[in-house]
Amino acid sequence: MSTFKHFSDLPRELRDQIWSLAIREDRPGVHIFRGYDRRKDKVMKTHAMVSCDSYSRTLAEPSWHQCFPNIDEDCSDKNVSTYLQDGGMWTACKESRLVMESYYRQSEWQDIHMDASKPYARRKDIQETFKMPSTGYFAGGPLHCFTVFPHRDLFVLQTDDLESVDWASVGDEPLFFWTLPDFEGIKHIAIEYNPEWGIQMSKDISCFCYMDIVEIIIEAAFEVETSICKIWFIDHSLRRRADAPTFEEKSGNWIETNAFYASDRRLLELDIGYGTSPNYHWQYLRPVGDISDEDCASSHYFVQSLAEEIRDNMYDHCNGVVRRACEIGLLGWDDL
Repeated sequence: MSTFKHFSDLPRELRDQIWSLAIREDRPGVHIFRGYDRRKDKVMKTHAMVSCDSYSRTLAEPSWHQCFPNIDEDCSDKNVSTYLQDGGMWTACKESRLVMESYYRQSEWQDIHMDASKPYARRKDIQETFKMPSTGYFAGGPLHCFTVFPHRDLFVLQTDDLESVDWASVGDEPLFFWTLPDFEGIKHIAIEYNPEWGIQMSKDISCFCYMDIVEIIIEAAFEVETSICKIWFIDHSLRRRADAPTFEEKSGNWIETNAFYASDRRLLELDIGYGTSPNYHWQYLRPVGDISDEDCASSHYFVQSLAEEIRDNMYDHCNGVVRRACEIGLLGWDDL
């Protein structure tokens, strides 16, 4: 790759325009992390997210062998995290760093953070906290800073064992408590949907509530209701049809957000309400002979059934009270 050595000789207005084109667009992002428990996994700590000299207890560098499948079949899989799009600008040069600090309003958030520590400090409204960024890097490798918006973005957890995930700690990630004033928890967590779950469900729907993944997510939904807004399932084989109407995106606050942008695709919410079907605006991309797109084995039916199961478990018969749970959602994908 050739290097342009006279960038600093360009007029300031032109340099600013070039820098602005290098920064990712201001919209909800998709960030892939390796989920781990620092108390149990000492090895992964060496690759943990670091911010303000503090190590994350739950988020680490993702595994490259578990990347999202590439939407271009002729290319290898890759990390499509939004945080990689402009992260290099933090360390490219002094001018690029100043551009990033200005764009992400670092000094302003630092002032707010200092004010938040004072007695009787005014709590920030939902719009202020929604746009608060956090910048960090992964330990154990070359310095590559990245920026996330904990209240707005989608955090995708990679893990070999969902049962080992400490959901409460992920939602209330201590690292962000130290770096963000009025941090109220990561709002959107996602895991990648496994088609085998739907196939297993279709074989005996009466045993659905006893499936390991169902028990794990039900327990997680009640455990994180004070922090996480929604736990999402990402189905990489569920694509929006080319002739579908324009998707109405909502991103004004963390409750309504229904679209998230990775570097090569956008992830869009499907309606999983009773009686809904994805057949009109979505298509399953499955190999010949694969039955996981059939109604009784589809990701849509699985997540729909899981949401109903959570609602059925909200009433605590022993104590006679209604428990609160976070919501469950399904994401398909579309081209940018």
